[in-house]
Amino acid sequence: MALLLEGKREEAEPIASAAFQDDRTSARNAGIWIDTMPLDRPMAEIQAALPPALLESLDIQLHLALRSGGIGDADRHLAHAQAALAIAPEDWRVVATLAEALVQPLSPLEGLEITHEVPAHLQADVERAIGLLKAAWKAFWTKTPVSRAGMCRPT
Repeated sequence: MALLLEGKREEAEPIASAAFQDDRTSARNAGIWIDTMPLDRPMAEIQAALPPALLESLDIQLHLALRSGGIGDADRHLAHAQAALAIAPEDWRVVATLAEALVQPLSPLEGLEITHEVPAHLQADVERAIGLLKAAWKAFWTKTPVSRAGMCRPT
């Protein structure tokens, strides 16, 4: 994981793959393995390599959602975020990930940073994402030790 955080994906991948092969029931090992896969590795291939029981894991659905979002696969990003929501609808990480997936289609739009005009067909998703992010922040604020320690303040 440290290698991945240092941006050394190529060095981290064989270590993560070996750990995942040693224990294919570990969601932690599988999550790290997902994160270290080369960015050009097809999502379908990664998903197919996961044991079915792990696909029902909240953490795995979050890893798959975030990876999908990171490579610009909006449909899979949303699908995995929704799958995670079905598993843990009150988890602030899931709620925030779904919000991110809902607004991902805004990313490729030219001129949005200047006009701030959301296309009509995306307005409902943007409004839903705003509500979800507010809910995620509220859940984070009330449930995490960091927030209770006064290290961050809601606005």
